[in-house]
Amino acid sequence: MKPQPTPVKRSVPLAIADDIRMRIESGELSPGEPIPTIHQLCETWGCTVAAAREAHRLLKDQGLVSGGR
Repeated sequence: MKPQPTPVKRSVPLAIADDIRMRIESGELSPGEPIPTIHQLCETWGCTVAAAREAHRLLKDQGLVSGGR
């Protein structure tokens, strides 16, 4: 089944986290492969550091990523 975005009006952090989650679920990002950094997310999404950090936190809370740097 193709990964789908969360079916709610999404905040910027949720949109970022959904994008990364779908890339993980589709195999575009492999286990152990680093996800984009906070700085990269800010550049790509044109978002604040706080929004990028919240996206990382959401992914950690879902058990999709671990650790830090």
